[in-house]
Amino acid sequence: MNSPWTLDRSILPLLFGLVCMLSACQRTPTHGPASLAPFVGCYLVRYDDWGPSRQIGMPIGSVAPAVIILQTQRPDPRLAFGQADSSYTARVQENTGDTTFYPAYWRPLSADSISVILPFEPGLFGLGYLLHPYGDSLGGSAESYTDTDAKQATSHVSLSRFPCPRGA
Repeated sequence: MNSPWTLDRSILPLLFGLVCMLSACQRTPTHGPASLAPFVGCYLVRYDDWGPSRQIGMPIGSVAPAVIILQTQRPDPRLAFGQADSSYTARVQENTGDTTFYPAYWRPLSADSISVILPFEPGLFGLGYLLHPYGDSLGGSAESYTDTDAKQATSHVSLSRFPCPRGA
């Protein structure tokens, strides 16, 4: 006889996977200097076409940075919103050759993936990147984010390592 409290055994793997995924999201991975080395450096960013967005303001492709610099210092806690202990400083430039750097931060997610967060207005909107190493480069996706339910713009990205500019 089936009780409403009887668990269908076919969903057990799904539940186990969900529990594992949720517990992994709560753990902060420990990353020493050696595990950061493959990511630290200066990168030129190339974006594919941006998907549609209903975000207010300039088209996202016109404000996406051309240079991302990943460093090993901890970010300003006001920028990283409670993630400063597991994050590192990133700096971006709108164009190569610019002398102005904008603050961002990055976090190792695993041995072969990182996220980079570029808050245009901390807590309200910005860009997020999910990146994986490919040889001496990084690749993945970029997505706008906002505190509203507006549709987010997305793009595939590739980051090519290059010599760091002065002052980086």
